[in-house]
Amino acid sequence: MSDTTFPTQLTLSGFKPFAQSQAAPLAPITLLYGPNSGGKTSIIQALLLLKQRSQAYSTATSGLVLKGPLVDCGTFESVAHRHDRGTDVSMSLRVSGGQSLRFRFRTAPARITLPLDASSEVSVRFHAAPSTRGRRGHSSYLASVRLRLDATSSRPGLDASLRAVSGRRRSQDADLFEWADRDSVASMAVLVESLIREMVQRQRQPLRGLPKDLPSLAVLHRVLGSARAEAEMSSSLPAHLVAVRGSGKPDSPVGPDVGDVVLRVAEGLLHSLGSLHEDAINSLDYLGPLRMSPARYYRTSGEEGGTVGVAGERTPDVLLSEGRDLRKNLHHWFERFQLPYELRVARLGNALTGELLTLSLVDQRAGVAVSTADVGFGIAQVLPILVEGLIGEGSLICVEQPELHLHPRLQADLADFFISTSGIEQRKRDSVDAPNRWLVETHSEALMLRFQRRVRQGSIRPSDISVLYVEPRRGGSRIHQLRLDDRGDFLDEWPHGFFEERFDEVFGE
Repeated sequence: MSDTTFPTQLTLSGFKPFAQSQAAPLAPITLLYGPNSGGKTSIIQALLLLKQRSQAYSTATSGLVLKGPLVDCGTFESVAHRHDRGTDVSMSLRVSGGQSLRFRFRTAPARITLPLDASSEVSVRFHAAPSTRGRRGHSSYLASVRLRLDATSSRPGLDASLRAVSGRRRSQDADLFEWADRDSVASMAVLVESLIREMVQRQRQPLRGLPKDLPSLAVLHRVLGSARAEAEMSSSLPAHLVAVRGSGKPDSPVGPDVGDVVLRVAEGLLHSLGSLHEDAINSLDYLGPLRMSPARYYRTSGEEGGTVGVAGERTPDVLLSEGRDLRKNLHHWFERFQLPYELRVARLGNALTGELLTLSLVDQRAGVAVSTADVGFGIAQVLPILVEGLIGEGSLICVEQPELHLHPRLQADLADFFISTSGIEQRKRDSVDAPNRWLVETHSEALMLRFQRRVRQGSIRPSDISVLYVEPRRGGSRIHQLRLDDRGDFLDEWPHGFFEERFDEVFGE
């Protein structure tokens, strides 16, 4: 199995239909069920906003990037619960280990690396930007950041928060933060002390600049609670959290050497946790609910590699650039899905028109080649999903309504594809070098039944699947996790009954 870092839980508050804090536990395969307009898509949109913000930090905004290439959510009022500008929007992402804490000091002889073997969580809270010159602001600013690291048997945990100075942007070119409370300083001080002791034990020679007796907690409190520390914490918040780094570094109250080592450890911790979460966010790939329509020819973008695109529009490019290996894997899955076709890609066009591609399907029963435009929407809708899953390397693939235009049997077969590309099959757990994870928004009963069947057969474990039911309520939508037992039966009651509609239609009056 790969060491790729994946999110393990997303928690939302004040975002769209979620008034109070609602947690969405994520597994190798996460299924989102519930009625329309309940909040299923909002969960995916929250992840897309985090990635969109991570990719757009160079635009010098500390707020949410609400309009971008991945998603357009309008204004801050559009995403705030009940469109209330006074409501804060909070997003928390928990990830498992997979990286190390790396430190480098001006006074130290070399880079020091410590393993990070605990889950961590980064929470960001946004507030509506103030109105200026009588005009109502539609953007937002980052009001606070909370960093949490689980404790282990050998290392204390962390629970520290930083808040924007005076609750607003101080200037257009810097975001300044201060400790939210004394408990945050104390939590950071205890962890920094532990990390310094761990470093000293691992080094053949002690860190230069530190006295023989390591700094006491009182000294650490004074260093980390100083004006210099707050300025450096602001400038050391990960780039995907704070767009432009602050400046200004007042002298340390306990001398430059000790202060430098202590602050470098704290800065390294911030950067390492931030990098861990940024990697998890950027592993996200998204396929929307309406994928490309079948056509007789496709215009290429000229770019190689990458994803198939939000609407699957780059599927022909990827099929061409990835070559025969990908098409061979596709043919394998076509056979498993009992689709009697072989996919072929051909180049068309010239110097004037640019490169064009055609996708044809050779019917294995009659040997006749037909265009994808002649076999209905089903294959065109599922093809981008198959391609994305096969080319993905450690991706978190979010897909909406994979069952669109598919026969129920093929909907169920998709479950086996998700299982295979996640590397969670009990007998084949080492067969996937860089397994993907899937976050699937669906209404398919057949898909769920196949997953239950595979759990019952022992092919996968109940913990490999997270079934989330999003229930709309008057006071805000709720997220229910419905657990499975070893027989594939639900341990938790399915709200309003498991696909109760079928029962109502058969026996209802």
